[in-house]
Amino acid sequence: MTFEQIHDRGLEEAIRFAKGEGIELHRRSYESLEWVYDQSLSRRLTTVRALDRFLTEVKSISPELFGEVDFKDWCFAAFLRSQMPTVWTYVTRHKNELLGRRSALTLGLGNDAANEFAENLPLALKDLGLSVEGVEIAIDVLGAMFPAVSLTGGSTLMGGSTVEEAEVRRGIGHADYFDRYTWIGLPPTDISDQRVLALLRGLGEVDAFADAQRDLRAIYEVQPNTVLNRMRRNHDEQGIVKLALLKFLASVLPARNDIMAAFSHDRSPIVLAAGWLITTLDEPESDEVFCWAVEPDGTAGDLFLEVLQRRGYFWHPSSPIGTRMQDVQDVWVDRLQNLLRAEPCPTIEDFPLRDYAMDLRRIDPQAFGILAKELINEGRWRADDVVALFISRMLPSPDTVPLHVGVNEKGSRATLGDDAILGMFRLVGVEHPSRDCLEHEDNQDYVLCDVSTMRATAAGAITQITRKIEGERRI
Repeated sequence: MTFEQIHDRGLEEAIRFAKGEGIELHRRSYESLEWVYDQSLSRRLTTVRALDRFLTEVKSISPELFGEVDFKDWCFAAFLRSQMPTVWTYVTRHKNELLGRRSALTLGLGNDAANEFAENLPLALKDLGLSVEGVEIAIDVLGAMFPAVSLTGGSTLMGGSTVEEAEVRRGIGHADYFDRYTWIGLPPTDISDQRVLALLRGLGEVDAFADAQRDLRAIYEVQPNTVLNRMRRNHDEQGIVKLALLKFLASVLPARNDIMAAFSHDRSPIVLAAGWLITTLDEPESDEVFCWAVEPDGTAGDLFLEVLQRRGYFWHPSSPIGTRMQDVQDVWVDRLQNLLRAEPCPTIEDFPLRDYAMDLRRIDPQAFGILAKELINEGRWRADDVVALFISRMLPSPDTVPLHVGVNEKGSRATLGDDAILGMFRLVGVEHPSRDCLEHEDNQDYVLCDVSTMRATAAGAITQITRKIEGERRI
């Protein structure tokens, strides 16, 4: 066949099929598909039989995957399955390497392992029985499919695709979508992007809100990362209300009702998603969100307290969002101060009150320091309970009890002040304990499980910090 026939009976027929089925083909995907097809795939698709086998694979796409995969990558996968099945088997076996992941065998080698895999690929393909031309074609196709790996040895000059770009178009080169190209339909552990998108839109519709929230929460409980990732990718789609997304995140944030819930790994992805969404707000949206954020007795409190603690990840203080969020912070700092003034200093057993004290300490250390010194001087808070709020926690794994690794000396001195700690030493009047009560990487061998242990640790830290301060002042 002539080049024109190969182009029309192969590529153009695949495009006609996609259009007929309503499958979207992004402009950049079409350009890449056309370029690689004409420059490389056409060298293998030289007979009617080869073209028919290729098109049969292309048209085998399940309706369930319409709008769920990138049609360009689907065509490349169809080419490998129909024309180079040994290469396709190699792809499925070396998923991690092609996605740029580090396997257990290469853990610690980082980019060196990825570079070694890319350098050895031509030889590996030759060992599969491919000719020199076959190796070139295979590398051209794999290079267009997997942007995480820098491949050389092909015959076609590739454009500058990225893993992020593959994510946007649901390409095989992004880890979230690889398995969609190896199953007949959606993999059993996957969820349709279109289904999640419809539910995200439903959150912003009065009539559909209740059903959308129920169904999306059911999906979230099984696959939380999938919902958060789809939310991040689709936040600017038509019909999406960002305030509704933030309200959903607030509804699934675990309650801080005990030490495990307060320190749960489940909280961070939600907080990061919320912080990222806040940075994408335009002015009308920000007005609605910030009014909701400071509603008395509203549902936004815990979520925004967590976001404010991580504000440095999301915005610069002088940015428009930073200025607006400072207003939110001022409201919540005032509320936390009023809450804590009405209560005794929280101990290890007082959740969520203890975490609210920690919120104030992390969000506004100066305000916390002033409040703590005021209440200690009035005799309403114990000095050792205050210092105990500077005991650092870590959770080695989701299934373990949080470890407490001693008092953070730098944080306690910066927040409370050296003079206040010297006053606490005289107030507490404890002897230097036999164990080290300050935080450092070796001090991770005990679990803080009761109030008496907590207070003894804090009192010991006061003694140790006092001796350091007195030694520094003598010098």
